[in-house]
Amino acid sequence: MKLLAGLLAAAGLAFADADPVLSVFQDIDALIASRPAKDARQIRDDDRRIEKMYERLRPLGARAVPPLSALALEAARPPKSRFWAVQFLARTKDPSALPALKAALADAKAPDYLRGEAASAIAGLRLPAHARRDALCAALDPALPAAVIGQLLANTAALGCSEAAPLIKSAKALGSRPRGTPARFAEAALRGLEKTAGPSGAEGLLELAEFYADGEPPKRAALTRLRSRRRALALLAPPS
Repeated sequence: MKLLAGLLAAAGLAFADADPVLSVFQDIDALIASRPAKDARQIRDDDRRIEKMYERLRPLGARAVPPLSALALEAARPPKSRFWAVQFLARTKDPSALPALKAALADAKAPDYLRGEAASAIAGLRLPAHARRDALCAALDPALPAAVIGQLLANTAALGCSEAAPLIKSAKALGSRPRGTPARFAEAALRGLEKTAGPSGAEGLLELAEFYADGEPPKRAALTRLRSRRRALALLAPPS
């Protein structure tokens, strides 16, 4: 509660602006607390009910962001409740949600699913592509849990990075012969490199093409994307 009051004060908002948010999360917390003995079908039904609760907050617009941010970052709050705060921040799409989402993504004590949801939320904010790209690429770290780095790579696949280095490092950490889920992550890193502007994207694809073992699908994919990238660059080059 102290965190919530502090965020509201910093944003210049009255505590009363948080009332609808707190009311919704009282209902969410009650549903979550009643879940232990419920089956998977009941949990899915509850999740659908919670998703619809966002309609009670939609009229608040950006005013919902400070209280939702506080709830998302409240360490003592049940993780699933924090997850829904992140989800609702994502649904606002408001740029002012970025600091809280970056903090949730960086929270090593938070569950992987919450951090992954924060990554996806950042990608959907109403921000210039470079701002979303920079926030996601700055968070890329091979030491992250697989579920988190997977969400980061899935989102950078559509945006690219300002520099290729984070994508190269993440891809190499998956090994030269990735299989299964690591192979999907490697493919996402290659797509991100293809979207990375300037020569560093093509250089990154070449570096990974040389890194992957002969005959491996990621090597073929890197070479294919490199050829496509070179053709695009050739078409953009001014005539000599």
